[in-house]
Amino acid sequence: MDLSPEYLFRRPVAVNVDDEGRIIVLETISGRMQIYVKEQEFVDAPVNL
Repeated sequence: MDLSPEYLFRRPVAVNVDDEGRIIVLETISGRMQIYVKEQEFVDAPVNL
């Protein structure tokens, strides 16, 4: 039984960004596809270089 947290990647083999801006990650070990959606109210932090 695997008790590792669900958010951890288990040998990702492909990453894609679709037309709606979602990030899709395919994994081999867990045999799953994780989809991440950016929050609408998210603001990028200012960077001072």
